[in-house]
Amino acid sequence: MRLLALSLLLVVSTAAHAQSITSSAADTTSRSAKPQTPPDAVDVPVWLGFQFAPIPGVTSKLQTQERTSVQNCTPWIGFGVTWPWYAPRQTWLDVGYQHWEFAGTFKVEPLVSGGAVRVPIVDPLDLDQFSARAGIDQLFWQPNRVSLAVGAGLGVGTGWATAPSVVESNVLLSSEFVGHALVYVKLNPRIRIGLGATGSIAYLSGGSIVNGWWQHLEFTARIDQSMRLPKRIVPGP
Repeated sequence: MRLLALSLLLVVSTAAHAQSITSSAADTTSRSAKPQTPPDAVDVPVWLGFQFAPIPGVTSKLQTQERTSVQNCTPWIGFGVTWPWYAPRQTWLDVGYQHWEFAGTFKVEPLVSGGAVRVPIVDPLDLDQFSARAGIDQLFWQPNRVSLAVGAGLGVGTGWATAPSVVESNVLLSSEFVGHALVYVKLNPRIRIGLGATGSIAYLSGGSIVNGWWQHLEFTARIDQSMRLPKRIVPGP
């Protein structure tokens, strides 16, 4: 009888110990859950990002001077910020640098000997400027992992226009109307990438070197991160 009682006591003790281990494992799983926003910080819906347009798309001629765009251009490299407006819209501001190279067009001039030669009628031209663009986007499919932003805005810029053949450089001023469309993909709640295109109708003023309208299209990539601020700056729940 004593042997039976001792055996029952051993079984109960083992079962209780096993339940204790199971409970401990559950606590470990809870502790390994995905970390959230730190208690002393607040995530705000403002996105800061880097933008890059490595190659130009379709470009037009400068209307007052017959120049056509060539390669070795950097249509845009810079930074941008977006923040909520009235849902489902957002406001955006982009600041960046642009470099464009143009080549002069040619015509065929007859020679006295009966041959012909191609003579440039417009000198080559380089444009370098720093620009700021701002506007409003309409958002679609928010707040899904994949979303779309379509919007428009205005831009201004300043820099210099250079005619290498005559070693001349003038101050350049520009204004433009901008439209863009971007597809955003969230890699996680705080980081997203965007791919899309930006179209611009711009007027350039560069003294005796260049004055006129032109249009161009940029293919753009960007990566954004949302802001996280201390609660002492932005109070939060």
